[in-house]
Amino acid sequence: MNATSLYVSTCRLVLQADADDPNSWTDLYRLVPYLRQSLSCTVCSNLLIEPHTPTETNCQHHVCRGCRGGRKKLKPSCGWCKDYDKYIENVQLRILLQCYKKLCEYLTNTNIYRSLILSVSSNKTGNNASAIGASSLMELIQEGSGFKDEFKSTAGLSKSAYSILPCVYTSTTSTQTQGNTIQNSEAVSQSISGIVYHYYHWNYIKKIT
Repeated sequence: MNATSLYVSTCRLVLQADADDPNSWTDLYRLVPYLRQSLSCTVCSNLLIEPHTPTETNCQHHVCRGCRGGRKKLKPSCGWCKDYDKYIENVQLRILLQCYKKLCEYLTNTNIYRSLILSVSSNKTGNNASAIGASSLMELIQEGSGFKDEFKSTAGLSKSAYSILPCVYTSTTSTQTQGNTIQNSEAVSQSISGIVYHYYHWNYIKKIT
């Protein structure tokens, strides 16, 4: 499953889950780590900054721009993507990372996240398996919500495209799309491409759930 499919599956789960019923969102313990891994650099293991992708293979072994030429942490090693000269910038993946950040920000304001905090705090010894899992998931969500990448799209949109877009505006506390308000701790990405991508993914997922 690629990064986009994992993102859609994770969003669907979050939107369908009953925050007061841990059984309804238990798959987050599986999906979020997989999603995070699919958005990680194979050299530094951090979330991708200016991701670059091999053009002649579908192995999805992405690297940060600054990590090109570095030794990949792959076991076993991949023989398909050794030539860094055949890597190109992956703008779609970079936008997806912005969406992942917004998903994590959204999660920090849900009862799901509060349940994770409660699970960790109620087991101060840290020996309980569920508490360990909750702590690990919280760390990934915190990392994602704090992700920083100075991404600005230069693609732009035509006037006709702007005229058919739904009303989308951002503030420091919320993002409103046609009456649906999602509370966030920061403004949504100022990139038009990022906003549109994020908007349509969330609303598409809402329609199919």
